[in-house]
Amino acid sequence: MAIVRFTKEELRNKPSQSNWALVEKLIAEGTEVYDEDNPTWTEEEIKKALCEREARLGRSKLPDGEKKQGTYIRFTPQVLAYLRASGKNWQSRVSNKIEELIAKGEL
Repeated sequence: MAIVRFTKEELRNKPSQSNWALVEKLIAEGTEVYDEDNPTWTEEEIKKALCEREARLGRSKLPDGEKKQGTYIRFTPQVLAYLRASGKNWQSRVSNKIEELIAKGEL
């Protein structure tokens, strides 16, 4: 397999291989187009995926208009080393865990 390179100009002038006339005809007829490689997501699936992404990144979704506030907290060197070693966004994960403990009434 060869690697093919195009300039921006060549790409702009390259004819499309898609049959746009057929696509427009199907849409005009009310035909629902389904791409099995890229199915349409429901609103619930989108919300779930966004929540999972935020959780994976260690971010919490705040209500509109609210911002996280900076503060200063002191940890022992061992705790701080452990948290930093856990990776990026450790501060957000700590914040999320504290929120969980508060909600459970354990803090």
